[in-house]
Amino acid sequence: MRNEKGDAYRHALWNALSTLLIGSSLTEQLTTAHEDKPPTYLYSNKENQMDYYNNNRGRQIASFSNFLTIYDNVLNYVQLGYLKYLNNLD
Repeated sequence: MRNEKGDAYRHALWNALSTLLIGSSLTEQLTTAHEDKPPTYLYSNKENQMDYYNNNRGRQIASFSNFLTIYDNVLNYVQLGYLKYLNNLD
């Protein structure tokens, strides 16, 4: 669901994999541009901050991961509470 743990995992994994493939700097530029959109609802700022945070964590995870370990490393970050997600917005 949107803004929950699965969303946090997806953002971190996307950035981690992208970092391994094209590097941290280009990944940051592309994923930041992806989040740069006009606010469309009340919680858009909170959602963007959460996404920026998880994107950054994903790039950090890539620094100690490879293609065999990256999925588990991102999942561990979710399970240990190192990624951000939102709940009870409605």
